[in-house]
Amino acid sequence: MHRTDADARGPASRAVRALLATSVALLALLSPSLLAPGPVGAEPLSPDPATAATYGASWLAARAAASTPLKGFDGTSDDWGLTLDAGLALAAAGVGGTTAESIWAAFVANRDTAVTTGTDNPGRLGRAVMLAVALGKDPRNVGAAPGNDLVARLQQTRTTAGPDTGLFGSSDPTYDGVFRQSYALLALRAASGTVDASSVAWLLGQQCADGAWMPYRADLTVPCAFNAALFVGPDTNSTAVAVEALAGRDGASSAVGAALGWLDGTQGADGGWGFYAGDPTDPNSTALVVQGLVAAGKLADPAFTDKAASPRAALLTFQLTCAQPAEDRGALTYPGTSNSANSFATAQGVPALAGVAFPLTARTPAADVPAVPCGVPATTTTTTSAPASSTTVVSTTLPAPATSAPATTAAPSAEVLGEQAVRATGDDALAATGTGSTWLLLSGVLLLGAGLGLALLARRR
Repeated sequence: MHRTDADARGPASRAVRALLATSVALLALLSPSLLAPGPVGAEPLSPDPATAATYGASWLAARAAASTPLKGFDGTSDDWGLTLDAGLALAAAGVGGTTAESIWAAFVANRDTAVTTGTDNPGRLGRAVMLAVALGKDPRNVGAAPGNDLVARLQQTRTTAGPDTGLFGSSDPTYDGVFRQSYALLALRAASGTVDASSVAWLLGQQCADGAWMPYRADLTVPCAFNAALFVGPDTNSTAVAVEALAGRDGASSAVGAALGWLDGTQGADGGWGFYAGDPTDPNSTALVVQGLVAAGKLADPAFTDKAASPRAALLTFQLTCAQPAEDRGALTYPGTSNSANSFATAQGVPALAGVAFPLTARTPAADVPAVPCGVPATTTTTTSAPASSTTVVSTTLPAPATSAPATTAAPSAEVLGEQAVRATGDDALAATGTGSTWLLLSGVLLLGAGLGLALLARRR
């Protein structure tokens, strides 16, 4: 669940590292079985991943209808990275076209704010270019000049000298180098933009000897290993997006093959993936690997379907079902959050459930989204027919784009939003449901454990 936006550094980053250090110590005391995700309960909304993707899109559309841009953990800060992810998820699922168009209109109205985090952010520019192409827009003519050519802006972020020649973006790449590079390459592929050979060479050069990638290697002569001081090492997320970006590129087949072998070796017995090798399965890591496998044409390969469940079936176990509150159904949850709806997990999970990789080709999603088939609508937006069923659609028209954040009074669910991992502290934060001190202590430990996984996974965007 890493973020490709590297705009939260300094004190915020140090706070995250402190959380991670504490979490590592506490997690060492826990039995791995306590952290195993397991199904969220009740029958799945659909056994078909592509259909389930449309229900996840329904939940995202309702969130976007309540607030565009989508909000960060505090319920007030704009999160354009997540908002663009949500637009891509709707396009990938093939539903919610009205909402996707409204997201795009809001982005255009706030273009420069949305793609800059001090300087032009290649991760956000990459998302914006891919969303433009997916919705049939021209990424070279977005809003008013100057600055309306997003492809040119992305290319202009490329480093042209020094050891990181070819790397997109000028910010510290420690936590997001491979991710932002991969999204930039995917965006240029979507827009048929020129890719300098140095950019592909940079990504290939970052690969570890065992086939994996870590977020960034400052010294390529040092073998890849977990760095306890920085909390980085070879991980499934960086590896998956690198595969997605390199699949089909000339001269990259050996690197992709080695990465697929590493991913095969790190797949869990349940069919999913955690962030690091040996970690319990989480939805975001599993989703990113699924997209990498789709890009490489290996999703149905026996190497990845020989576990208890297929990768997409493992991802389905994180979707909230009819056993959860109506407003949460269809969303994906994250382990250790008491089945709270998670925006980031849902935005990343929907394209994987839909079985598509980035970049998306131009498409016209259905205007509306299906209602979750639980007997009552899964959202509070207006429906186009009275009885809820698998064919009922929910209309989610957004308000006119605003240049400032619309007000919201609802506290968000426990989510990974913003540029670093943060746990929600409002009404929907992880609740202690027991009264004994042992349970309260365990809840606190699980919260820190969730913080570890979420923080490690949220540095990408």
